[in-house]
Formats: sequence, structure tokens, C-alpha cells
Amino acid sequence: MPRSTHIGPYRILRLINRGGQGTVYLGFDDRLHRRVAIKIYRLPQDKHERRGLLHEAQLVASIQNPKVVQIYDLIVASDHVALIMEYVPGCDLEEFLDHGQPCLASIVAICIDVAGALAAARQQGIVHGDLKAGNILITEQGRVKLTDFGIARGEGDLGVQTSAASLSCISPEQYLGKSLDVRSDLFALGCLLYRMLTGKLPFVHAGELDSDGLLLHAPQAVDELVSAGLLVPPELSQLMQALLQKSPDDRPGNTHQVRNTLREISRDIPLSAGNTLLREAEVYFRRESPEDIPPLVPSDLTRNGRSSMKPNRYAVWAGVFSKRRALAMALAVIITSALFGNALVQAFFAEKVSVTLETPSFNIATAADLPGEISANWLLGEIEAAVHAQLGSVDVSGGIAAPQNKTYYSRGDVTASATERDAVQWRIRSELHCVDQLCLLALVLEKDGQKFAEQVAIFAEMPIYHWKDTAQGAALALLKRAN
Repeated sequence: MPRSTHIGPYRILRLINRGGQGTVYLGFDDRLHRRVAIKIYRLPQDKHERRGLLHEAQLVASIQNPKVVQIYDLIVASDHVALIMEYVPGCDLEEFLDHGQPCLASIVAICIDVAGALAAARQQGIVHGDLKAGNILITEQGRVKLTDFGIARGEGDLGVQTSAASLSCISPEQYLGKSLDVRSDLFALGCLLYRMLTGKLPFVHAGELDSDGLLLHAPQAVDELVSAGLLVPPELSQLMQALLQKSPDDRPGNTHQVRNTLREISRDIPLSAGNTLLREAEVYFRRESPEDIPPLVPSDLTRNGRSSMKPNRYAVWAGVFSKRRALAMALAVIITSALFGNALVQAFFAEKVSVTLETPSFNIATAADLPGEISANWLLGEIEAAVHAQLGSVDVSGGIAAPQNKTYYSRGDVTASATERDAVQWRIRSELHCVDQLCLLALVLEKDGQKFAEQVAIFAEMPIYHWKDTAQGAALALLKRAN
């Protein structure tokens, strides 16, 4: 009997990578027709450790930020757990650094996005604990996303075991098994910055961790190792030295100072440099295959397709019983109508509108300070509020990790054909693009083969109430136009 290639509703297409923490596959969600990354871990034998791992996965799923790879689902079996995540085409930073050294503009862009991801994690009280180049993904838009919080912990928890964390980014307190906070991740960011500037790891030599250097000594000066063509601003060298301090108390206390310094440095980089990270890294992007997106089978075949072969006796009897059940249900409706009147029956058979909200797409190419609340989950919430306002009472279905595609149902608000029994399908896609000081929010609604669009511009640093009013207003305008 052939082994299934499905994990729950997700189909495995091919292997992406194997690592010490688990195996990653490219998968496909047949329900939402989108690719996903599936990471499979072996569950520990200890029940307490199992509960801790599942709790940590749910904790990480609470981070909703375009700079962090989103978690869609968690599937648990007796011995393994599968983490269903956003699939990010492109390559990881380790693959890029193995082939070359980024320019200053690319280095600063990477550090800004990573610091933003750490800020989002800190808002949820989460420490990454393994901030290495292999856990930083370079997207097809030339931005980066942080992934693999597989050994993440809440702030103040005991340090991750040395065997679990990567030697390239381990902090002194993590090596000693002490409690961790965001300053441990900032030390790892300093190690990453040192490597991007010099091509070397600060405390690893010939594949071995220099524990004395990690705990007691500063690494070799950057000026002695940096290539002649790379001019390192003094502010960047000072920031790296602050990040690599042995004591957490001597490092920046949060990401705010780090991000401000990086933004100041980025303002001195000419705009003509453009998206240097994309130009430098795209040659190392994974090749995508058309087979990675299975064909979309026509919906009439999946819903209403019937075999034209002559049924056997068993099928005939099954049909008879099926008809009897249908007759029984019809009789129940007649009795209900006689007892409670026509209103209840009409409510039962009233046609529904099904509004599906797809996961928002974010492309944030700005150094401006967006309000801290802005995330994919926040945008879904504002669109959901507009759906409630326009369609009235709705039922919501969700999963372990928001945002993911959600469906909202409302009865009797949309007129459909008399023969149609399925819900009228509406689908809303949303995209947020930010460049320099300006953001563009685009909403697209598909209904009965028609498309309706709404676009609004927002200044990036506007207060959150202005963002809220603008997002809800655009969604309401879109719904009213389609209705």
C-alpha cells in the first residue's frame, strides 16, 4: 500500500531542507490553493516537554508581522508535529553569504528588517534564541523575514541548551544557561552584522566555538578584516560593538535604539542604489517549478461531478436509503412549518453570502515608523469589522493561527438564483505596499466572476486611528459597490 503524501489537508510536494531541528517540505493547501512550508519535528517523549513545545508553537503563531514568517496551522500526531507556515520563495541568508558578501546598503537593509522582526517578537514576550543566517529568508521582493522560532522561549525563561542553539549566534548568557531576553537576540544580531562586514564569525574558528573569546574577549577588529571596497560608517561599527558586549546590561535594552541608528545610516545611502539586496541575492534564489502549484480543478467537477458508469446493486440500495433520508428530512420540515410557522423554514433555507478574507500581502519597503499595531492580523480585523457593518450578523471560522483565510456567512442579504443552494461566494484580497513615506492599501473583491477594486493612500507615520478609519472606510466602500 503506497504511503500517503498528505498531512491533514496539506499535500507534500517536495523536500526543501533538512536540519537539526526538523525537516522542511514544500506543501500545498488544496482548500485555499496556496503553497505552504511544512516543518516536521519529532515530539519529545516527556509529556511536560511536549506540552511546552506545543505551547511555544502557539505562542509564536501569535506574532503577526510582515517581517516574520507566519504560522498557519499545527498538526499533532503521536510522535511528530507538523508546523504549517507561510512559504517564502527566494533563498536564505546563509545560501547568499556562502557565495558572496553583501554591499553596505544590503547589510543595513537586512539588519533593519531583522530588528523589526525582533521588535514584533518582543511585543509578544518571545525570544528567538537562534538568530543565525539560515533562519533569515530573502524574499522575491528583496526584503527579509525571520523564521524558525523552533527553540524560542518567553522572556525570562532559562537559556536554550547550547546543543540546540547555533554556535554562530549564541550569546554569553545563553552559553551559561542563564535566562534570556531580547538583548540575547541583539547579541546574535551583532554576530550576524560582524559576519556580513568581515566574512567571518566573531567567536567561531575552524568550526569550533571559542568559549574564552565569547565570554571574555572582544573579536578581532572589523577594520583589520573588512575588504578595501567596503567603507563602514563609524556609527555602524559603534552599534556592532554595543551589540557584542558580554553583559546584557551593557547592550541596547531594546530594538528601538538599534533601529533608529540603522535608519540614520540608511539615510546616507543614495536612493539611486535601489534594492541592492534583490539584485545581489536573486541569482541564488530557489528555482520554482510550475508543478509546485497543482492545477485548479473546475469547481463544477469537484462539487457536482457524477459517474456515468452503471451502478452496482450495493450502490442502488445506497441510493434508496439516501432517498429515504431525504424524504424524512422533507417531512421534518413540513412538521416544523406546521408547528412554528413559515418564518423558521424560510430562515433555514435563506440563501447565504460567503465572504472569504485571504491572508493580506505586505510589501514594506520603507524606513518610516509604521504604527506598532499594523500587521496582517490587524488588517484582517479592520476588514472583518466592515463585513460586520455591511452584512450584519455573521459567523466566523478560524484556526490556530491568525491571520489565515477566514470565511464569514450572512443569511438573506444577497439575492441569488432560485435554484442555487450553495452560498454566494465573495472573496476579498488585500495588499499593503509602503515606499518611502507613503503606503498604498489595495482591496480587490471577486463576486460572480466580477472584480471590484478600491485603493487608498496613507502616510506611513500617520497615527493608528487614521489607519483604522482609512482601512475600514475602503473596505466598506468596496462592499457597498459590490452589493
